[in-house]
Amino acid sequence: GLGDVNLLEWKSATGRDGSRGIDDLVADLSLAVDDLGGHVDLLGLCQGGWLSLMAASRHPAKVRRLALVGAPVDLDACSSILVDRARATGAT
Repeated sequence: GLGDVNLLEWKSATGRDGSRGIDDLVADLSLAVDDLGGHVDLLGLCQGGWLSLMAASRHPAKVRRLALVGAPVDLDACSSILVDRARATGAT
């Protein structure tokens, strides 16, 4: 009953990727979301977690739900509406 499941995998960076930054990765993910219909649920694992969080914060209309697993994200670094809303759910 979940529908399609799609997986994106980013390979380790090489010397050829030296000019690419976080904005480029978020743009790549945004294009992939567009290719999948423009509205998705994201489950980000580890580094994919912070990337999913960045994509959801920059393109909130494209993300229905967001789950982070083992993601290196410091939610106490600064306050944000996204963190406040997540904490208000009472989910841990």
